[in-house]
Amino acid sequence: AYVEAAETGTIYGEVTDTDGEPLEGIFVDALGDDESGPYFAETGEDGTYEISGVLADDTYTVTAHHENYTAAFEPEVDVEPEQGTNVDFELAENGELSGTVTASGDTADAEAISTDEPIENAVVELEVGPSTTYTAATDANGDYHFDNVPVGTHDVEVNADDFATNDSVTVEITDGDEVHQDFQLDYAE
Repeated sequence: AYVEAAETGTIYGEVTDTDGEPLEGIFVDALGDDESGPYFAETGEDGTYEISGVLADDTYTVTAHHENYTAAFEPEVDVEPEQGTNVDFELAENGELSGTVTASGDTADAEAISTDEPIENAVVELEVGPSTTYTAATDANGDYHFDNVPVGTHDVEVNADDFATNDSVTVEITDGDEVHQDFQLDYAE
């Protein structure tokens, strides 16, 4: 019996940072709308990748990702039989967020710690997406730190025993930024 082979094409391109420098070791995935794939590749030293053998006549979402960079994707990529489809990406380097959580000193309790005293074990929550929250606890100096924070606008909230929860604060992380955000908490009534 004769079986007709499925026709395939290629998705290729280059991944660079925001300065136009090629990025090595970036993972590129292609997933078809009709459940074709997923297909995978990794960029070489020159920042280029090639995914061959991709089933043609499907539309793909192509994603470039790495733990140190904010992921980027290109939806609606059509792959034609025996042809190449170029998809280039520019990735922004993830940033960092750090700061100190201290007491405001606003309390009626004479035994309470004074203004600007660090709060140990405060929980700092960084919401980086609709379903992703990073969490860190402050150290004895009231300091917290997040590495590899995706580029974008994120909400931060701090909670600590015996203290009122702060209102959410919005921070903006840009390409490779190190953002510093301090918090002062009032004692719970």
